[in-house]
Amino acid sequence: MTRQSKNDMAAIAAFAAQNPAMSAPQIAAHFQIPVHQARYAIKKFAHEANISLRSAEGRSAAARLLEPSTDEPDAIRKQIRLTLAELDANPKMSPASRAEILFQITRIRQHLQSTELQAHLKRADAQIIKAIIKRFKPDVTDDDVIAIYSEEIEKLRL
Repeated sequence: MTRQSKNDMAAIAAFAAQNPAMSAPQIAAHFQIPVHQARYAIKKFAHEANISLRSAEGRSAAARLLEPSTDEPDAIRKQIRLTLAELDANPKMSPASRAEILFQITRIRQHLQSTELQAHLKRADAQIIKAIIKRFKPDVTDDDVIAIYSEEIEKLRL
């Protein structure tokens, strides 16, 4: 157990302010710290975090504090869900705009899957492995590629 710095505690409070539905144990798990440290940081810096989120400058400062703890794929998935919800809630949007946004979301999702695959395989030649598997099983999805790769790694370890 290490003592959290003031910046770390401010980041925890800013994260808690941006995610009010999360409990202190969930926040502690996210930052991989004990629950009592998360509660202390939230209590001590809650006022500053809430004030900072009310202005553009404050939101920018909170984003800089949270940057190291932000999981990029999760953040992208969250933004995709928010964008889709906004599309669903806005029936007055023109079909052309809607189609363009959906096309962009599809491209982002494909890039996200490719990035996740590379991170999961943790190899520079992830695309080659994916292509080889797809050569023998053309209808396989990225999740199936990860499962097949994981199974083969386990077989080699035994």
